[in-house]
Amino acid sequence: MIKGNLIKDVRVISVFFVLSLSVFSCKSQKTFMNDSQVIYNIIFGDGFNNDMVNLSIDDVNIFEGVYLISDKSDGVTTKWVHISQDNKYIYVSSSENKELKRIDLVSDKIKLKIDYKGKVKEFIAKKENGMYIVISDDGIGNLIFNQSVDKPIFD
Repeated sequence: MIKGNLIKDVRVISVFFVLSLSVFSCKSQKTFMNDSQVIYNIIFGDGFNNDMVNLSIDDVNIFEGVYLISDKSDGVTTKWVHISQDNKYIYVSSSENKELKRIDLVSDKIKLKIDYKGKVKEFIAKKENGMYIVISDDGIGNLIFNQSVDKPIFD
């Protein structure tokens, strides 16, 4: 009888612990989302046809050996990078690593370094020019960098 009650107590405590952990996890995620602001949104757009790319931001490796394929209907790849800032830190997440990675950046400008088709290209993005950054291939292997205050529309 005591053994049966003990098993029930352990189950109740285990369920309570799991529920508490879930609530705490959701609350901390929500707090971060409410307190942070996306400052740069990088999208890889037109012209990529199974092309490999390496990307670093201010010499911090974001992804390496990633293949880009532009969608035939809207021209956008599935690869992206979000840079967010809360009141203390700057975080990066990407299509390759959705987990938030805290990095040391100056938020008013960043240097993108892209290794693409054997060439290394650098772009400077300034916060004043907008949060939306679209990087595309011009059709002959050169990268095009566009930065805008307005959200890009792909058709």
